[in-house]
Amino acid sequence: MRKALGLLPVVLLAIGGCATGERQARYDEAMSLTVAELRQGDLVSARSSVQIARSNAHGDEDHQRVEDLAVLIDGAEAYCNGDRIQAGDAWSRAESPVIRRAISSHQSDLGVVIRSDDKGGAR
Repeated sequence: MRKALGLLPVVLLAIGGCATGERQARYDEAMSLTVAELRQGDLVSARSSVQIARSNAHGDEDHQRVEDLAVLIDGAEAYCNGDRIQAGDAWSRAESPVIRRAISSHQSDLGVVIRSDDKGGAR
């Protein structure tokens, strides 16, 4: 699990955005909280925080960032449960090239396979 959670600082690079208004502030706060909870290995709280971010996301870019974090949580849960195949499948759904490259570069260490499909970031 430590290996999987060690990749999460890369997520910070992929979830940046500018705050405009109260809804955006709630989104930004929930996204930051989700990342912090993932780093701590608190997947239950991270799942709750990502739901808050999802409900406050505005625009395609915000929604995709939320979905990428949700995918990281899905993969981390599978990984923690010892299901490397399901973890790889979950992480393969990430759209962010930054996240996909980070996970792909460590897939051997993690014992997972990240499918490239049509995503340009993981090769």
